[in-house]
Amino acid sequence: MVKKMFKILPILFVLLITGYSYKKFRIAPKISFPVFEVLNEKKELIRLSNNSGKLRVISFYASWCPDCKREFPKMVAAMKTSLSEAEFIAITDEGLEKMIWFKDTSKYPFTFYSLPNSFDTYDIYAIPTTYILNSKDEILYSKVGEIEWENETFINELLQKN
Repeated sequence: MVKKMFKILPILFVLLITGYSYKKFRIAPKISFPVFEVLNEKKELIRLSNNSGKLRVISFYASWCPDCKREFPKMVAAMKTSLSEAEFIAITDEGLEKMIWFKDTSKYPFTFYSLPNSFDTYDIYAIPTTYILNSKDEILYSKVGEIEWENETFINELLQKN
């Protein structure tokens, strides 16, 4: 009986660690966007509440992130088609100077913000982490990792939910 217990304990430990890691690195945390605060270029702390009434795409990124760099052009392409009315927001924790530099050099047509704290403060442990919100700031979709922006069925389903 004790031998069986010693064989089962390592397996349970591995399963526990695997479940924790999956939740931490592959599931986007719940964020209350109406009260979520970010820094704009003027170093003003503002709430990210939706005043536009539009569908919003909020992507947490870093300038060094290869997945983010691969996804941003696909987001731009989506902006030019079915999501032309949506607002695209990119948020980093690299600081204002780095955010402004990236915005100016990349020329992406997103609204850029910086976090006042690190991603860890918001339980974001992997990037890109993207949220799609309806006009009432309700999360319609969230994902850690790249989204298939070229998938028209996915985009149409989002638009119907808004």
